[in-house]
Amino acid sequence: MNDNSGFTLIEMLAMIIILGVLVTIGYISIRSVLDRGHDNYYNSQENMLLLAGREYFADYRSKLPKEIGETSTIPAKTLINESYIDSIKDVNKADCDFENSIVTVQKITTRDFQYYVTLICDNYKTDNDDIKPVITFTPSSKLSEDYINVIIKVTDNEEVASFRYVITKDGETYDDSNYNTYNNEIAIKLTEVGDYKIIGYAIDNKGNRTTISSGNYIIN
Repeated sequence: MNDNSGFTLIEMLAMIIILGVLVTIGYISIRSVLDRGHDNYYNSQENMLLLAGREYFADYRSKLPKEIGETSTIPAKTLINESYIDSIKDVNKADCDFENSIVTVQKITTRDFQYYVTLICDNYKTDNDDIKPVITFTPSSKLSEDYINVIIKVTDNEEVASFRYVITKDGETYDDSNYNTYNNEIAIKLTEVGDYKIIGYAIDNKGNRTTISSGNYIIN
């Protein structure tokens, strides 16, 4: 009588494959949990650094940028030395890079400022966003004997902070909106006879800037 209670080669290979899949899934799951934990930790450090930077510039308002679009920075080292924040550690409890970890403040309207941080540790660096806002004019140009409606829209991969448009008519400044926080698309109605252009300016919440001109809008 044959004893068939042992594993065949095919059964053993199948078990090895299944175990390999289970180990891989377990590793990916654990790695994902650890990565989320690291991200949450560094996000909290970034938020504390941001608050410290805000407090610093609230105390030293003379160091705020004066012109719209300009920036000022303060390194984490200064914030730590002046007791605005405790020493920042990475997940392994080692000091982060205090010289190159900074808080940046940017003037985005005549009265508004935005703040963002760059945190650099041994195994972490704040993601840099260098994608500029996109400004579109609809229509991009037009010839009319009556009036022209123009819609200006600004989009960004994250968030648009502020926007300004300048309308020129026959080569002279006709209207200037100045910088304002951007909430929605802007509608402009041109009614007088003339040759118009619109220049749009935008700043996103990471300090990237865009300037673009429309085509000609001619009412004759």
